[in-house]
Amino acid sequence: MTIKERIEQHFYQLSKSQQKVATVVLNNPAYISTHAAAEIGQLANTSETTVIRFCYAVGLTGFAQLQKEITKFLVEDYASSTLGNYVSSKEVLFKEPALCEKVMRQSSAKIVKIAEQMDELLFKTTTKAMHDAKKI
Repeated sequence: MTIKERIEQHFYQLSKSQQKVATVVLNNPAYISTHAAAEIGQLANTSETTVIRFCYAVGLTGFAQLQKEITKFLVEDYASSTLGNYVSSKEVLFKEPALCEKVMRQSSAKIVKIAEQMDELLFKTTTKAMHDAKKI
């Protein structure tokens, strides 16, 4: 059962405040996965405590599990979405042997190329100005 289905199943057994939280969760899953319980409470015009109680009321162990389930829902159930397509396209890279070393070699080659093209006087002047600046 997805987190969406779980919330919908429990919706009418929730208090009015918890229903506000449920509505926010269902309408803003990406927001839920990246924000604190207090912020979700503010968005739902309830308290952080109500958000935590909502989690327990739908059978979760707490807010951390809600975020985990929402993230899982976003990645798995929206596999046809842009995010899902992006993640799927990158899975091949993780199976490649010595991926880390390959990426580091490519990065170091780019750094060397930039260093060769750099104006040393301009670099020294710029870094000194940044060092001396009170605000950047």
